[in-house]
Amino acid sequence: MEVATARGMTGGRRNFDEDDWRRPPPPVLPAATLDEQVTGRALGIIKSAMKFRRTANVALRPVGISFAEWRVLEAAWRIIRRTGEPASHLDVSRELDLDEGCVSRLMHALSWRSFVSHDLDAFCLSYRVRLTKSGGEAVLTAYAIVAPIAARTLGG
Repeated sequence: MEVATARGMTGGRRNFDEDDWRRPPPPVLPAATLDEQVTGRALGIIKSAMKFRRTANVALRPVGISFAEWRVLEAAWRIIRRTGEPASHLDVSRELDLDEGCVSRLMHALSWRSFVSHDLDAFCLSYRVRLTKSGGEAVLTAYAIVAPIAARTLGG
């Protein structure tokens, strides 16, 4: 029967071995290229944005909208304030640089829950979006919720 020695029972920790000095040191990696540095910074920004979105999404639950819905609602609100006219789905998609189909799905969901009213224009070519009273209140309430999250994300 083999007897365990103190050397063999380290609980996962590695004890100094007399042969350790013979092992080569870990390789020294070359400095990051400019492309790696730029890409690393961009990926860091994306990571921060994703964290911001997840945090805001959870914080907006009491308002009854998701972060994506709030973005669409807020963009329509800004367009309407700027132009004094109802916004179209195309206007909102351009404002947010989103696919028009995505904006349309979100607008229909917001309409179903009475945050916006939208109907076809006189030529039946596009939807014209107006915020309802509850939609305008949701935008302002969400600003108060999202602004501190944005400040923390930006470090300010």
